Amino acid sequence: MIPLLHLGMIFLGSTYGENPEMMSDKFIGGSPYGPSTIAGSDGSRQPAEEDLNMASTLAKRVARVARGLNQIVGDGQFFKIQFLWKCADCVSAKSYRTHHDRPE
Repeated sequence: MIPLLHLGMIFLGSTYGENPEMMSDKFIGGSPYGPSTIAGSDGSRQPAEEDLNMASTLAKRVARVARGLNQIVGDGQFFKIQFLWKCADCVSAKSYRTHHDRPE
């Protein structure tokens, strides 16, 4: 994994706050490292609804971060990605600045 970091890769996992399924006592896959499923040795067990929810939540998070990284300010610096976690309703740097009265 370390060589991937040197190439600029960003790792995103699943957070406990976005995935209450991880805190349940049901027999499901998934961890803070990412969604998974427990299929059994013969693959007969299908993903549970909770497993699919965790995968969907991570997919949305990856899309938000990718959208945020695509927003580059004029001086070439990336807009601070913290806006993605501070306001779930803001889907871009521009909407965050507008929604929170930030100067352009």
